[in-house]
Amino acid sequence: MKMKMNISFFVLLFGAGLVSVVGCEGSGSDGAPTLEMGKSECVACGMVINDTRYAAAIKSATGEVAGFDALECLIRHARRNKKEGDQIWLSDFYDLQMYPESQMMVVLADFPSPMGGGLAAFKDKSKAEEAAATRRGEAGLLADFVSGSIQRKAPR
Repeated sequence: MKMKMNISFFVLLFGAGLVSVVGCEGSGSDGAPTLEMGKSECVACGMVINDTRYAAAIKSATGEVAGFDALECLIRHARRNKKEGDQIWLSDFYDLQMYPESQMMVVLADFPSPMGGGLAAFKDKSKAEEAAATRRGEAGLLADFVSGSIQRKAPR
């Protein structure tokens, strides 16, 4: 009887530990990927991700997380490597939380992003449009930037 209890306790403890480890696959409770600022590296350029305002991530169908230090790194990566089932998450410039790309607007302007591309993402469409207007930039969906339909204009 005591042996059965010990085995049951071990199985329960092991199962709880396994759930804890699997639950920490780089995702928050809302499903958003978590990146460790100052520790996580950008999969595109290798730089350490330090500025949450410009961070982004791709979460694969298997739960693997690829972090990016700048939207321009994410865009280059997505053009070549996006797979079916991948979820793209962008950090809001103001509240620093990650949201699915479908909820975000991207602005190309004079933002001092880590790679110098000047891209930032906003959950609030009116804030994105305001940032684009005040910084003489352009706002659009991430897909517009990935496809190239919105890109930096050559200086005149």
